[in-house]
Amino acid sequence: RPVRLALLASLLTAAVALPVSRLHADEGWVPDWLAQGFEDLVHGSVSGDSLQGGRQTLVNSSGPDSRMRLRWQGRLKLNADESDVESLEGPLRFVERHQGVLRSWTVEPQPDGSLRREYRVNQQLQMLDAEGQAWLKRLLAQAVEVGLTPAQRAQRYLVRGGVAALLADIDAADGDYTQRVRIEGALAVLPAAQQQDPAVLQALLQRASALPSAYERRLSLLALAKQVPVAQQSALLGAAMSMDSDYERASLLTELAPRLGQEASTQAAWLQLARSIGSEFERRRAIEAQLAQGQGGWHATLIEASAGMDGDFEQREALQAVVTKLAAGDTLLRLRALALSSELQSDFEASQLLLTLLQPGTQSPELLAALLQRTAALQETHERLQVLLALAPQMPSDGALDPAYRAAARGLPAHERGQVELAIER
Repeated sequence: RPVRLALLASLLTAAVALPVSRLHADEGWVPDWLAQGFEDLVHGSVSGDSLQGGRQTLVNSSGPDSRMRLRWQGRLKLNADESDVESLEGPLRFVERHQGVLRSWTVEPQPDGSLRREYRVNQQLQMLDAEGQAWLKRLLAQAVEVGLTPAQRAQRYLVRGGVAALLADIDAADGDYTQRVRIEGALAVLPAAQQQDPAVLQALLQRASALPSAYERRLSLLALAKQVPVAQQSALLGAAMSMDSDYERASLLTELAPRLGQEASTQAAWLQLARSIGSEFERRRAIEAQLAQGQGGWHATLIEASAGMDGDFEQREALQAVVTKLAAGDTLLRLRALALSSELQSDFEASQLLLTLLQPGTQSPELLAALLQRTAALQETHERLQVLLALAPQMPSDGALDPAYRAAARGLPAHERGQVELAIER
């Protein structure tokens, strides 16, 4: 079926920057009819490989031993095998100098609807021979791809050479951005069976993992996450370990949160990635995003992710957020959160966590005893008093923990000690 190229007014991202030298027709490689517009492109506000403005498309490329320029107006339609122009609305002009040979090809619509074509080599009019046809087909392919979306491009390669051609096109991409959008394009067109094929997903995941840009890698991994089965989620998370940005790692975990299952392998990979986040704020952001999914099976992992944080405020906020979601019988998890409170240097932050652990109906004698021991370690009078006063109503009626309660009050000033004694009286 003929390929249709609809040209939109937009600026496409540069693939190869234009030379900064001033270009004129008399420099020997640019014919007169192509010289116009070069200075606007080089010295104006646009610098790039491809320009679509109004109804005109301009493609420019340069290399060590070649320069190429494609230019046409309006809508372009190629024949079935994309080897020639079937119809167009305005003039089309291609020119390339490669290893000292200048080739040009022009197509202009005539009043009777026909197309007049001219092929020149070193400015001499010639018949389009086999070598010229191969040259023309290559340039037409470049022209077609100017207006294709990543999905349309991927579909072309998939039809022509299957998954192998898709992967080769991704590998040939120049730059992280281009590689990322080609990965996304591949995911958009792969049939459902191939989207779930572990080998195909692994191949795409390897390419996403190799992107140096943390931003582009995050977007690639998020696109893959829509297709990756639960069994491969740990591999997806592992692909982010070498990302060099705490923000990007935390953003990835935040955006992945609704998709992650509760499997042990997934949680282990998530925990490793979360602990690699040096910024306390970003790590807390990731913890709270996963907590918001309401999956109780994650609570132990999220408590462990809070360990080792340098900032008292962020660590307390993270632990406190998890503790408030624990079920009444989660004594072991409460004890683990309490143990991590010893990492807090600030007595205020520690007391806030201890008060949260005193939720009514959640205290076992074991937890109360541990809370008393931790309270005794608070150095600040006000913070220790507040926790002891909150503990008093929850002390066992048999008085078994009263000695530990009074021991935790030792060292308080007389007035505060009196408040504690009054609180413990029954």
